[in-house]
Amino acid sequence: MSATNQITKRNRGQNVQFVINELRRYVQGWMNYFGISHTYAKVLELDEWIRRRVRLYHWKQWSRSAAKAASRQAARRA
Repeated sequence: MSATNQITKRNRGQNVQFVINELRRYVQGWMNYFGISHTYAKVLELDEWIRRRVRLYHWKQWSRSAAKAASRQAARRA
């Protein structure tokens, strides 16, 4: 399992900001190691993938929160 998969596992139980900070450190280190190269397209693909993983992680956290229950109650009233 890659490091980004481990960081963004949706059942880790960390808050979203912690996960984003951890990913930021990892990706910055990766970019500093590889520097400017001819793999810019791969960097864009990685960016898309990381954004999707963070969005899914955020959704998983939100789905467990009281905010979801509150929004459902508000929708029922409308």
